[in-house]
Amino acid sequence: MTNFKLFIKQKKIDVLIILSVVSFIIILPQIYEHAIIISGDSVFHMNRFYETYKQIKTGNFSYFQSLYGFNGSARIVNALYGPYLSYLMGFLLLIVKSWFKFQLITNFLLLVVSGLSMFLLARKVKVRKWIAIVMAIMYMCTPWVGNSSFTAVGASLFPLVFIAGISMFDQTKPISILKLSLLMAVLVQIHMFTSFLAVIVLIPFSIVAVILNKNRAQLVFRVIISAIITMLLTSNVWGAMFEVMANNHILTVFPNEMSGSVMHFSAIQFSLFDYGLYSAIFAFVVVRSFVLWKKIDVIQKMTTLLGVFFLILSTSLFPWRFAEFHFPFLRTLIQFPERFSVVAFVAMILSMGISLESSEILNLKKVKVGVKILFLAFTALLVLNANSIYGSVVSYWNTSKPFGNAAMPLTKNIDKIKNGFKNSDNLGQGFEYLAKVNPDYLPIKQKINNSESYNKLNPYVLYYQEVSLNKVKTKRLITKDGKIEITWKNGGSKKKFIKLPIVKYANSRIYVNNREGTKKVVKSSEIGVVSVNSNVGKNKLTIQYVPEKATRILLLTNLLSWSLFMLVSMFNYVKTKLKNKYVN
Repeated sequence: MTNFKLFIKQKKIDVLIILSVVSFIIILPQIYEHAIIISGDSVFHMNRFYETYKQIKTGNFSYFQSLYGFNGSARIVNALYGPYLSYLMGFLLLIVKSWFKFQLITNFLLLVVSGLSMFLLARKVKVRKWIAIVMAIMYMCTPWVGNSSFTAVGASLFPLVFIAGISMFDQTKPISILKLSLLMAVLVQIHMFTSFLAVIVLIPFSIVAVILNKNRAQLVFRVIISAIITMLLTSNVWGAMFEVMANNHILTVFPNEMSGSVMHFSAIQFSLFDYGLYSAIFAFVVVRSFVLWKKIDVIQKMTTLLGVFFLILSTSLFPWRFAEFHFPFLRTLIQFPERFSVVAFVAMILSMGISLESSEILNLKKVKVGVKILFLAFTALLVLNANSIYGSVVSYWNTSKPFGNAAMPLTKNIDKIKNGFKNSDNLGQGFEYLAKVNPDYLPIKQKINNSESYNKLNPYVLYYQEVSLNKVKTKRLITKDGKIEITWKNGGSKKKFIKLPIVKYANSRIYVNNREGTKKVVKSSEIGVVSVNSNVGKNKLTIQYVPEKATRILLLTNLLSWSLFMLVSMFNYVKTKLKNKYVN
């Protein structure tokens, strides 16, 4: 029994068990309600994963155009948004064969990974174990747990960015090239905005580390090599972006009014847009750090300053109304200032942990016990709050409108929609009754530079009308080489243009009735939806996306880069294990 306890402790399984229990408690509402989350951005990402699930299942692959998801409209999404993660999620969906099970597993893993990454960060700065566990639970309970956006996925790994930054101060071996490259590559493959935040955080760490580190030449060399490797490991993402955006006027995300999408400070309120109980913790960290400024080390100083900076950016303390008025491009670049809270949470929780660890009062036995009880109660309250936030999101399932504002029902029967998503025999049935009309990455005729132009185009409504509600009766065939073949009938007495639920890009190759689709035969709408001059009777359209040669080379380079990277990583791992075994 003693040996078993020792094994548990040495392998940190006790920490994993605690974090797993906390994760289970947080997602209990979804288990209890047997609910599927189709509010927020969920349906958008479900379309992405359904696309890759069907590609893997059928063996019909297309890296660029959507063959099954997004109405099988041939629009480009996954190639520009987390392509490799999409295929990983599609593979998981293929295994579990249920949206309910898929969401439970991914949400559970997301919470555990969030906690583990924060625990590792805490231990990196030599914080004692019980404080590190408290920090991990605190991070797991941040408002992002109930958020269906992909920022939450990037946030689960963000503490690792701080580990990379702190490692730069190591005088003997500043940062691991392989670890930093892998971290940044994974963040880019998951979520571009999170990787953008990571770069912003690492820049000040790099500058200060170069000044203070005696091995600054080695540090600079390692950072440069890491950046080069990261570029190679993410060449599939930026290569696809360059091709698609260079050859088309691509519709960006909607220009959001940023002043209305900020976090708020409050003592009691705790929701997706409120810091709630964390507000008091942040206030304590900031006041203590500045009072003891001369006594705290450089890591805590940087952590606190970064925390304060991003805390301000995430709230109305920053003049977002002024900024978005004078710099309209920020409405699409940043879109939601509350996303800056990801960095604020990590930095402030880390600074709190360092403060507790360095507090001499914790060395007093009676005080230590009292502080542990206090934090046990505090973390219990946070877990219950996180459970409540998650429950509020899940509760939409049992309402008359279980879907978000950007999702449009194709039937008035709500039970039909819910049963469609419950159907494990046909995972795409739910999309037949509920359309996610996000028009992101659609090709438009002219570039949009402001909110007025975007609203005038009204792409959400256009996509709903031209694709989701398209009444043309069609038959589809997906080929092994990633082509979509669609047939329909012109029931009239003469040729006429018929709009099909298909989106065309500059490098899309279209054939109509086995002939190349010229401009006289194929026309595109304001959002790239094609209309075909159809013969009387039966017609056939074939569409395939053909990337440029340079892009194909980049995609091949990317696969080779990942293969080589994994081989080198495995070699280093085995080498380190053998070295440690020999030394011991």
